[in-house]
Amino acid sequence: MQEILFDPLLLPVILLTSLVYLVFLFNLLTKNKSASTTAEKIISSSVIFILPGVTVFPFDKIHPSALAGHDKTAISAMAQLGLYFVLAFMVSSRIPSFIKSFPNTLKFVLLRNPFLLFLILLTPLSAAWSHTPFLSLKASLVLLGLSLVATYMGSQYSWDELWSRLRLSSGMWMVLSTVFAIAVPSIGRHGKGWGGVVGHPTNLGPIAAMSAVLWGVQLASQKKPSWQTFGITGLSLLVVVMTDSAGALVIFALLASTAIAFRVLKKTSLRWKLVMGFLLIVLPIVASAVVALNLEFLLGLLGKDLTFTGRAEFWPQLINELQKRYLLGYGYHSFWQPWLGAANPAAHIVNANEYRPPHAHNGFLDLALSLGIVGLSFFVISLVANTILAVKHFATYRNIESVLPMIMLAFLIFKNMTETGTWGLRLDAFLYILLSVRLCTDIRRRVYG
Repeated sequence: MQEILFDPLLLPVILLTSLVYLVFLFNLLTKNKSASTTAEKIISSSVIFILPGVTVFPFDKIHPSALAGHDKTAISAMAQLGLYFVLAFMVSSRIPSFIKSFPNTLKFVLLRNPFLLFLILLTPLSAAWSHTPFLSLKASLVLLGLSLVATYMGSQYSWDELWSRLRLSSGMWMVLSTVFAIAVPSIGRHGKGWGGVVGHPTNLGPIAAMSAVLWGVQLASQKKPSWQTFGITGLSLLVVVMTDSAGALVIFALLASTAIAFRVLKKTSLRWKLVMGFLLIVLPIVASAVVALNLEFLLGLLGKDLTFTGRAEFWPQLINELQKRYLLGYGYHSFWQPWLGAANPAAHIVNANEYRPPHAHNGFLDLALSLGIVGLSFFVISLVANTILAVKHFATYRNIESVLPMIMLAFLIFKNMTETGTWGLRLDAFLYILLSVRLCTDIRRRVYG
């Protein structure tokens, strides 16, 4: 197939034909506002859809992390970048506005959350001290691309548009994961639990919990809830249970408690909204630390065994490795490299069952291994700034959806206590940057409690 596509006689014909179709499509979308809006909604939702790591073909081949792979060929990279260009071309109606407003967006982020920008800038700089400089630089460039897309969506889309796209994407995760778990168990199941289209219950469980709360908040906000809202909320809860993941149940319980607390606080004074809203973010952070320190006991209550995956054994090993390069880390995406054999910095990380983890099973620890205590500190300070902005958003707006920024921040914190992704090339970092930009650029109106 590759030989046919790149045949010197056929290649010009293929390129010319593609160009004709692009011009035709662009002309259609620019003249038909409805078609343009629909195309942009589908494409932006699809971008979010693939980011958790959808393992089903062809989504696994076009995931951004594929560009950062050590075995990515130049031809494959060109094809993937070409697809991205086509998708950007199809949603180009807002790009002029984005370019025009970009300096102001950077100014707002620099003023309200400067440590996010420091963290983004530190990532490509880490190639200078990385164990594998080229791979770190390549992964950093992919992250910068993801950051640009997240900035575009965060600055150009309203809150309603963002929540609509997140709900649509989460609905796609739930429906397709259920279909694959039932119809194609070889793909959709992992042992007793459902892994769906993201490959493993520990990946599917947290996003199912997030989906249940996103759709649940939508359900509570509708005067006459639609059957779609009822259906996806119920399906999300079913998937949470069917993943057989204790972590998913804990995350759902905590996020649902946050949403319920908001309903109780809705009619209180502005002062209490500020105080209690801030606690709704601080308490999950404190609870996360408590859970981390007592994880084995808590999972035992839920019938789970922490030593099965060896976290209790390899977390201390990882902390020992971090102490060797604690200030700036090993470089972005440079610690976990099994293809290097004995030269892999993580070669000695193994538990008593000979299990060699592919990552730290803790997003904050993985961030520290990549960018050291400096990078982790940048993220924590940025998180505090986002918490303050989310509390202000919650206290200012009257609608029920105003709690969602805090819920999403809490989701990212809890998920990364036992899984990774805080600053990876997946959904977590994308959502964090998107929320950060939207919170920093939000034009708030005064609403008194």
